[in-house]
Amino acid sequence: MWIAQANTLVHLRGWSAFIGLQIEFSLIERTVERELIPMAKALNLGLLAWSPLANGVLAGKCHGNGSSEPGRMSSDAMKQFLPEQQRTDRIVAAVRTVSDEVGRSMAQVALAWLRYRPVPVIPIIGAKAFSVAG
Repeated sequence: MWIAQANTLVHLRGWSAFIGLQIEFSLIERTVERELIPMAKALNLGLLAWSPLANGVLAGKCHGNGSSEPGRMSSDAMKQFLPEQQRTDRIVAAVRTVSDEVGRSMAQVALAWLRYRPVPVIPIIGAKAFSVAG
């Protein structure tokens, strides 16, 4: 709503309008699809998606034996978030299945999903991101 109001004001005053929106967006974090993406489409805004691999989860970084990496929650600590964890596990399993079927990495599958949304999306890959080449 604020962006729509701001763009209306800039058009009235002859200023430069917003051309993009930077948001957290991935197969796991999709809450922006309810309001922000329809707004971006209506206002012809591009999207910059940060954390498109959900901190490595969609690249296969945290799955399998339940062990945790330094700086990550242990599997015991994650149990308090079980419904959300179950949803995440289902998404990761689906990405892994597609990855195996098409012969591409999980990261490539997750980024391809993001790139083919109805509104143009530019993924922002962090410095610790995984290689999507292989």
